[in-house]
Amino acid sequence: MAEPIDRFADRPDNWFNSPDGRRVLDNILTWQNANGGWWKAYDATSPRPRDHHPTTDPRFPVQEQNTSGSVSTFDNKATYTEMRILARAFRVTQEPRYRQAFERGLKFSLAAQYSNGGWPQRFPLGKDYGRRITFNDNAMVGVMLLLRDVAAGGADFAWTSPEDRQRCREAFDRGVQCILDCQIKTNGVLTAWCQQHDEKSLAPAAARSYELPSISGGESPEIVLLLMSLDRPDERVKESVRRAVAWMEASKITGKRLEKRAEPESGKSDLVVVDDPAAEPLWARFYDLETNRPFFSGRDGVKKASLAEIERERRTGYAWLRPWGAKVLAAYPNWAAKHGVTPVAFDPPPASTAPATAPSRQAASASDENVITVAADGSGDHATVQAAVDAAPKKSEQRVVIRIKPGTYKERVRVGKDKVRLTFRGEDANTTVLTFDLYASKVLPPATQGVGTSGSYSTLIEGDDFTAENITFENSAGEVGQAVALRTTGQRQAFFNCRMLGWQDTLYLHEGRAYFKDCYIEGRVDFIFGRAVAVFENCHVHSKNGGYVTAAATEAGEPYGYLFLNCKLTGTGQKAYLGRPWRDHAAVAFVRCELGDHVRPEGWDNWKKPEREKTARYVEHKCSGPGADRSQRVAWSRELSDEEAAKYTVANVLSGTDGWKPSRTAKSSTNP
Repeated sequence: MAEPIDRFADRPDNWFNSPDGRRVLDNILTWQNANGGWWKAYDATSPRPRDHHPTTDPRFPVQEQNTSGSVSTFDNKATYTEMRILARAFRVTQEPRYRQAFERGLKFSLAAQYSNGGWPQRFPLGKDYGRRITFNDNAMVGVMLLLRDVAAGGADFAWTSPEDRQRCREAFDRGVQCILDCQIKTNGVLTAWCQQHDEKSLAPAAARSYELPSISGGESPEIVLLLMSLDRPDERVKESVRRAVAWMEASKITGKRLEKRAEPESGKSDLVVVDDPAAEPLWARFYDLETNRPFFSGRDGVKKASLAEIERERRTGYAWLRPWGAKVLAAYPNWAAKHGVTPVAFDPPPASTAPATAPSRQAASASDENVITVAADGSGDHATVQAAVDAAPKKSEQRVVIRIKPGTYKERVRVGKDKVRLTFRGEDANTTVLTFDLYASKVLPPATQGVGTSGSYSTLIEGDDFTAENITFENSAGEVGQAVALRTTGQRQAFFNCRMLGWQDTLYLHEGRAYFKDCYIEGRVDFIFGRAVAVFENCHVHSKNGGYVTAAATEAGEPYGYLFLNCKLTGTGQKAYLGRPWRDHAAVAFVRCELGDHVRPEGWDNWKKPEREKTARYVEHKCSGPGADRSQRVAWSRELSDEEAAKYTVANVLSGTDGWKPSRTAKSSTNP
């Protein structure tokens, strides 16, 4: 049976120049595949036979053996371990063959990485589980640690080129993002990782018959240790570690240990789980994705509740229970103190299938409000806004306030339909910023088409009775087409002293009713658009280099669309239109607004659809400023009479059938 390749990695420098060392190194070269990688479990004390495939190790079933020599792997420490050995060998011996073999291995490792940052177990890709993003046996972590060391130009890699180091640095960074994207949520709360994840959807995936989709207590600790080793972890990394450690703490198995016993009849050994109050904590290899309960599985692929229920061959031939998480829990306190991260409990309980509840640390600021605090520095209940949203109770009867401390939170935020009566409350809109940089034509794998306008949002609010105070909602993608900063799609949503920043399609009023008071909104093309009914009161609307302020899609039969009441419109660069009709019955009213000289004299555009001039409802009333001159306005817009204008009030536009009166201090979003 072949010895593990890593037995040679820690030999002293003089070994690499010894006859035995040179023989092993030269043998390793013979086992390198044509694509630059290696297979696993070969015997490095012997050269590769010409008429044999890379492994005949009986531990591996036929489907895991590379019979052609054309496929390489990162499983069982393969490829990246050979590369470490060869890099060190070149440093010690200066033998060019070792450097050349390392460089071929590096080219292979970089080529094997998916665009989403993950690595498969094997490459080139096959049709089985070897193509999955593989954390099993630390395959991906091992590759990433090698690339990080190359990028750093450490002692064994000081001779690598600046170009290779940069490529390794970029590949490592993509790998970190893939790790974060793969982290599993249970009831909306981040937990840990599966042994392997689907290479397209990133969902937990199966491998061999007994390796079912799960949360893995075996592979996750090494992932967390990698994240904890980052010199300057960003807020998403901190939250990832924080939540994974909380999961490990909640998922450890205490009072149990494994005991090896011999079977008297067969003389073969067996493993049993026994009670032992003094035993060190253990973690299971697999935890159920929904209940978080440990499970075991034999070759039949059926989940079992105990190790005793699976066949002896699998009990003794696989690592099911080990103290994997101990080193993470030991290292976490110092890491958390260094980076200002506050520990958190795994809440809700992992075995629960009930909706998530608000964190236990929340405090009440009023009898009908619960408060969850978000702080980028880790000093709050959560370090990300989305984590706080996920933790908020579903369909709450009381208002829940997410208090967001100053900071720039680069994340996509979605408030789902079941998150009602939720408030985002910042301290200052200029310093509390929710931002992301997605845009409509951006393709997110595994999709093959762009996300589209609706999918380009930085923040999406679907829940009813939502309010936001002192928050900036931004899309930082730039002038790249449709790129939504804030998308609203729900009833009774209100925004006070907020900013909406972007270029095209900044504020998407998808549907429902929304109120904006003392807000700042900027953009260029159609940057306030959609079919919702909305009122903007005392707002500042700024056009950047022309374009169109509005693109309403008001439904037929709606008496009102957008009402701008006592607002100020400014602009820079080219002149802008007040709006154009996205749909036939677009309705927009500017009442007592100050219009700057950036407003085009004609005011409105028909979007090259003359027929919409008969149905669009574009009106103004007693506006002031150089842009308010109606002498050159299009004939199909008009000035409201005083009697007509009297109907354009917040109450008339937004009250609906439930009598909604938006208020930032109201205890309820609706009136009794």
